[in-house]
Amino acid sequence: MLLKKKTTQPHYKEWQPLAEQGYADAQLNLGVCYGNGQGVIQNYARAHMWWNIAASQGNKTALENRDKVAKDMTSSQIEKAQM
Repeated sequence: MLLKKKTTQPHYKEWQPLAEQGYADAQLNLGVCYGNGQGVIQNYARAHMWWNIAASQGNKTALENRDKVAKDMTSSQIEKAQM
């Protein structure tokens, strides 16, 4: 599943600290890394988590990605992502 992203660079290692600092675009891109398995093992729960955080800051692409990936997740996976 190829999901929307703002940009493909930098990679996971650069996005992680920025996402943790609260940058919504970095959170979006980190979600894409997890959603597509780019630089990390594919993990829809982590992708959903990062997109949910970015969406809470008004990032519409993150909201779209979160809702798209949620369709392929079980309710327990979604619950785990929201913890």
